[in-house]
Amino acid sequence: MKLSSNALKWIAMAAMLIDHTGLVILQYWLEYGGGGGAPGNFLWTVNPETLGYVAYGMRILGRAAFPIYGFLLTEGFLHTRDWRKYCLRMVVFAAVSEIPFSLAVYNGWIGGSRNIYVELAAGLVMLHGFKKAEAYYDARQHIYMALVLAAACGFTWLINSDYGADGMLMIAAFYLLRRNRTARVAGGCLVSFADTLGAGMGAGALAAVPLLMYSGEKGRQGNKYIFYWFYPLHLLVLFLIRLFVLHIPMM
Repeated sequence: MKLSSNALKWIAMAAMLIDHTGLVILQYWLEYGGGGGAPGNFLWTVNPETLGYVAYGMRILGRAAFPIYGFLLTEGFLHTRDWRKYCLRMVVFAAVSEIPFSLAVYNGWIGGSRNIYVELAAGLVMLHGFKKAEAYYDARQHIYMALVLAAACGFTWLINSDYGADGMLMIAAFYLLRRNRTARVAGGCLVSFADTLGAGMGAGALAAVPLLMYSGEKGRQGNKYIFYWFYPLHLLVLFLIRLFVLHIPMM
């Protein structure tokens, strides 16, 4: 079985939705409780320990989302005609997504970390730096690449982006090992395994399964902006469900 890039996007979106439902709905319910309404009344009937295991399991499954997005980012960079327009889209959606991300994850207007589009935009700038460094065929290439990677890791750490330096290392592995598909997937997913080892039992490595099935083709084309809009919209919807259906107030 082979998967196109569009199929990978749908898999990543499904994993992200499962992950964020566990975080935004179930974990907040367990921590804060809620008011009336049928959904809230139903959740009160579930054993909290059982609900906790369900929420944790959903978050485990969701760990596969970012490695897939990081992989697709490198594919997009390798095939785009204009990386600047590609990066501009990321920056625009980073701005659009910041408030929904903060509301959903932190239950307030300003959150403690930045959303995934900030990470991906920084990753694109890093990949452009790598491409510039590849123009040199001596020791300078490796020196410049190391400096670019260090700068990207430092920047994402400084602004506290969602995946931080680990996200940059993951994207870098997917790009630098691109000439060997197995090594490429293994390298990126190894970083993801290490990143999720503490809180997620290394479940980020689950992304290796669909990535090894990647066909290299785009697949059936639709409106590409569905994939861009999904992130802020699903976060906003989950927040509104928590606020108006489960009656968990903002902090």
